[in-house]
Amino acid sequence: NKGDYTASIEKLNQSLKLCKEKKFATFLPKVLNNLGLTAMAQGNYSKALQYYYECLTAAEAVNDQNTEATVYNNIAIVNYYQNKLDDAEVNYKKFLDVSTQLHDSDGIVIANNNIGEVYLDKNEFIKAKQYFTSALTTARLSGSKRSMISATKNLGLLYFKIDSLDRAASYFKQAADFALETGYKPSACVALTGLAKTLHKQEKFNEALAYAQQALNMAQEMGQPQLMRDAYEVLA
Repeated sequence: NKGDYTASIEKLNQSLKLCKEKKFATFLPKVLNNLGLTAMAQGNYSKALQYYYECLTAAEAVNDQNTEATVYNNIAIVNYYQNKLDDAEVNYKKFLDVSTQLHDSDGIVIANNNIGEVYLDKNEFIKAKQYFTSALTTARLSGSKRSMISATKNLGLLYFKIDSLDRAASYFKQAADFALETGYKPSACVALTGLAKTLHKQEKFNEALAYAQQALNMAQEMGQPQLMRDAYEVLA
């Protein structure tokens, strides 16, 4: 709530002042990034970007590539929220470049997925497939089932959008299985609903209703209204 943000901002500004006065250069990027995150959570995107770009300068000064990668991703998220898809693409690719330099497989998967989502929104399906497939390949090499969830779910969304429904169903099912195996219920719910919508479009109504009901039960257990509404759409 508003009070929590106020207290958080006060503490972060105190930390920022201390870092600058005492020349704690190594801590400065993290404080600036956190101020950017707080501004972004409040919907103050211009202020968030101001902190993020200041953070980049501070991170580069101390060769903090981990924070640099994180901030490029955060800048791209703001760009995406502002529907500036070309800017989002540029900054997600910078995030991917730094993550690749760091050999950070999780960062590489996230970046590829995010770039793919931008291309999906632009209806550039070949490029979207390229990045989603790269994300899945990296996730499989790292053995991270959590990373596989987003990549397979995104491939499901892509194939659903271009009416390649057998492939969409296959990828949504994989995403649901990975999410259920790892206990990540929100993602399982999204994947199950995607699978239900795909099967419904294929006129496989009994299977569609079964998966939609499973998604609805899960959403109700978690108390997630939006996920409940998505499942209800198939059941209606």
